[in-house]
Amino acid sequence: MRTHRTPQVAAPAHAARSPLALGAQILGALALLAACGSTDGARQRAEYPATRTQDLTEVFHGTEVVDPYRWLEGDVRTDPEVAAWVRAQDQVARRSLARIDERDAIAERLEELWDYPKVNAPARHGEHWYSWVNSGLEAQSRLVRASLPEFLLDWEANLEMTDFTDSDGRDEIGFDVSPDEPTLVELVLDPNLLSEDGTVAYSGGAFSHDGRYLAYGTSASGSDWKDWQVLDLETLAPTGDVLTGIKWGGVSWMPDDSGFFYARYDVPEEDKFTARVTDQRVWFHRVGTPQSDDLLIHERPDQPEWSFSPRVSDDGRWLVLHIWMAGNDNQVHVFDLENASATPLALVDQFTADYSYVGTAPTGELLLRTDQDAPNGRVLAVDPRTEPPTWMEVVPEREWRLEGIDEVGGRLVAEYLADASSRVVLYDFVTSQEEVETSDEVADAPNASEDAATAAATDADRSAVAASADATSEGAAIGGDATDSAPTTALGPLVLEACVEGPTVELPGIGSVGGLTGDTDATEVFFAFSSFATPGQIHRLDLATGTTELAHQDGPKGLDPSDYTVTQVWYESKDGTRVPMFLCHRAGLEPATDGPGEHPTLLYGYGGFDVSLTPGFSVSRLVWMEMGGVFAMPNLRGGGEFGEAWHSAGTRTRKQNVFDDFIAAGEWLVANGWTRPDRLAIQGGSNGGLLVGACLIQRPDLFGACLPAVGVMDMLRFHLFTAGRYWVDDYGSVDVPEEFQALLAYSPYHNLEDGAQYPATLITTADTDDRVVPGHSFKFAARMQAAQGGPAPVLLRVESSAGHGAGKPTAKRIAEAADLWAFLVRELDFEPRL
Repeated sequence: MRTHRTPQVAAPAHAARSPLALGAQILGALALLAACGSTDGARQRAEYPATRTQDLTEVFHGTEVVDPYRWLEGDVRTDPEVAAWVRAQDQVARRSLARIDERDAIAERLEELWDYPKVNAPARHGEHWYSWVNSGLEAQSRLVRASLPEFLLDWEANLEMTDFTDSDGRDEIGFDVSPDEPTLVELVLDPNLLSEDGTVAYSGGAFSHDGRYLAYGTSASGSDWKDWQVLDLETLAPTGDVLTGIKWGGVSWMPDDSGFFYARYDVPEEDKFTARVTDQRVWFHRVGTPQSDDLLIHERPDQPEWSFSPRVSDDGRWLVLHIWMAGNDNQVHVFDLENASATPLALVDQFTADYSYVGTAPTGELLLRTDQDAPNGRVLAVDPRTEPPTWMEVVPEREWRLEGIDEVGGRLVAEYLADASSRVVLYDFVTSQEEVETSDEVADAPNASEDAATAAATDADRSAVAASADATSEGAAIGGDATDSAPTTALGPLVLEACVEGPTVELPGIGSVGGLTGDTDATEVFFAFSSFATPGQIHRLDLATGTTELAHQDGPKGLDPSDYTVTQVWYESKDGTRVPMFLCHRAGLEPATDGPGEHPTLLYGYGGFDVSLTPGFSVSRLVWMEMGGVFAMPNLRGGGEFGEAWHSAGTRTRKQNVFDDFIAAGEWLVANGWTRPDRLAIQGGSNGGLLVGACLIQRPDLFGACLPAVGVMDMLRFHLFTAGRYWVDDYGSVDVPEEFQALLAYSPYHNLEDGAQYPATLITTADTDDRVVPGHSFKFAARMQAAQGGPAPVLLRVESSAGHGAGKPTAKRIAEAADLWAFLVRELDFEPRL
């Protein structure tokens, strides 16, 4: 039975110490620990560094809440006391993990299986096909291109590269090219050259329409702050454009490739990596000019917490601006890029549903995917040229969740989720055209004196740009002289009637697809398919027929997917809701039919923010299954697998449903003979870290080990840092009394009980995570170490020069996975098959 506890926090133990005094005490404790350390892998009660508390109480709606570890919210880059405490905790964790006998063998096996050539699905931009490739263990993948996709799929045979040192002494990559044996694949961008340790990563990009330029972002140490640059794809040299102040979202190019729209913040002068950011603005950047000359397109100083994502329509007529306040629900405004005097038009002016631009119909209407009156999603067409704009449904809601849709090659390519597994369906546009009698005169069309970017600008910037001939000379004017013609009959404009369902794309089985995007003139598209035991398949989709063929297969040497079994089961949660769960393990592994189960089992979950967990390949999970483990992944409420209703059922005051679903999954695994509580581990990251933290407190008897990663652990203060305010739509607000009570009831930091016996826990975070600031994990670790009444360890492993997870170098990923699996080997007490 799950029991709820009254939130408690330990009283302050002693007065605050100076950073220097604390550092000396920590070093002394480490020296003592080293002297007494064990040389084998047996479990020991860890000796944790001393952690001071502070006397701090706050009142929320009449409820007093203490926060004795508030000081651990400090940034390690600027707070020496926090930095010393973090170093000491990390050393304790790594020493404990290094003593596990099987750790090195696990790391070797991870590296062995990780070391195989990888290639992403090719995509065409201009005259070339592009793909990201990795020879196996490179810190970051490289961007390459070729004239034909086949060359990319066999990129290792077609790309000859040699190392050389330029005149500055910096390592570079060159090509071994001879007149008789030309290189078929070119290296375009190698993020491995951006830093010595591989911690600067590519973090998104956008090709210009004709393939002349690539605008791309880079992130240092996993930060959400990105610097954007522009690469000239004719010369493969940077243009010199550098843009800063960008966090989320990308850029959207003008059709003439003169520049792009983007959104940026003013970078905080202090606490850049922890402070809340507000007042995002939309700008236009012209290639070859400094960022200081960028054109301000849109701002809302009266709504400082709104955020924006600009997108130029496929036909270049409209700038579609998505506007968010929190969560998925958004507004949609459009700017007419052909009419400088037109005011922005609000197509959607309320935050009541999710709308996203997916393409432009051949008849000119904008296509928007939405869950308005359709929890599973549908597609609407809206014509902003009419007054008022006219709307019509073109792809109705169906029984599956509409996960994504794009207009490619004159068809709509839709990815659905059916029971959390991908389905792909093609749709065709149905249009009509009537004969009309032309008028004797055709009125003058307006002649735009400003370019399309200026048409979207604010009034002040319009005036400034219009006065500069240089700033508008490249604009595309629409217009012409009036002409006379005799009355005649001609075909009228195309009219969109509907979209009709075409063929369903055949897929290999249970799994996930990716990369189903392309240009409006494409005839084929390559997409990726993977499942828990199926890595790296690339399929070619013929857009005319809807047929596919396997174009490429990669994966670890010797891997046979038939050696593993993937099934999906359904179980009942606490309130009777049926929840699906994937089970993956070695073929032939069976549950116990008489007595408790013996298999070490890893239960992984997320359950939030409309995120769908679908089958996908992971080397680390493959190694877990090789070791004899079972991997279980339920699709909890709060996720997006079954549409908005499923998501909403796990939000705000309903968040407990997510924890109940996860706990019920563990109970099902035990009741059905797969495992027993001391062999059952739980894992989750970010929102999933919150999930693990809440469940280990609510049901400590059900789990043998817990792996919360980069988790949101203080539910009363998450909104005060970086991106936290955007999470209020899922979690709720402490300013609303009933939501505050719900948050306090499950907040992991506030619900730990002194003397309770908690499972073995390895908390992981990164010292420079500016998505979920590491103070969440620091405070939770300190409080849990103080509260733990049992023998199980509570360790805090802190990655340096890393963020929330994206862009983490391969070596760091392998080392972290080895530590996690070694910890489970010790704490679940089983002999791995290695």
